[in-house]
Amino acid sequence: MFDRFKARMTGPGAGDSAPPTRRKGRLNLLAAIAVLLCVGLSASSVLAAPLSVSIRATDLSTLAVSNVGPTVTPSGGTTALVGTVGNFFTNIQVTPFESTGVSDVNTTSFAINNTSSTTATFDVLVSVQGFTLPTYPLLILSSSASGTASTGVLNQPVTLQSFADAANGQFTGGVTPGAHAGLLIGGAPPTQSYNFGATQNLVTLFPRLGTPYSVNQHITITLAGGSNATLTLVTALAAAPLPSTAGLGLVLMGGLGGVGGIRRLNSRRALA
Repeated sequence: MFDRFKARMTGPGAGDSAPPTRRKGRLNLLAAIAVLLCVGLSASSVLAAPLSVSIRATDLSTLAVSNVGPTVTPSGGTTALVGTVGNFFTNIQVTPFESTGVSDVNTTSFAINNTSSTTATFDVLVSVQGFTLPTYPLLILSSSASGTASTGVLNQPVTLQSFADAANGQFTGGVTPGAHAGLLIGGAPPTQSYNFGATQNLVTLFPRLGTPYSVNQHITITLAGGSNATLTLVTALAAAPLPSTAGLGLVLMGGLGGVGGIRRLNSRRALA
């Protein structure tokens, strides 16, 4: 009996004397477990808390105000402010997105119409609170703007500006890449649509804390009576210097490279 027990303990498959194919199988299993753990951790980091969206529109000529929110929305959900505010009829759509690589706020004013016969100024504040991604301590903050207007009056101004607030404030300032200060190019005929020149991208760095942060936007436009405009302002925050997914790729590459090195070492030992 002792001889049979000794044969099982010292024969093929026991301890370090296991055949190379069996050792390779064990290494493959360990590598697979490591990959699953890494992927699981990455997937859990994608799950972010719902975002809180607020919109405030003001006719600065009459001081009429309309508010929406705070409205809790998932990433990709849209919050809208639709209706008449003083001299203006407006349809403002705010859609925030959040991911491990890039988070952004896309605000589109499908219609800003001055329904009066006099020139008036419209002011819009947008705030999205509760961003937790990307998790990098330093983010790249960029802002892009574009728009068109139908107006018979020359040089009506529009200003669009983006902010990121590490304190997660509502309708606050914070770090900004600067203002898009363009001019609405007007002229006859008043029904023709004109592009304005604030389409350039503005970029800066945003040092965030390990807590949720907010993205805030400020839009101001002056329109003559009967004029209308369509505006778009996009504020984006990207991981700097590398997105989170690249970090996961480096971990996996390093882990698989290590497994490959162990396999090569075992092969040399088997041939010795």
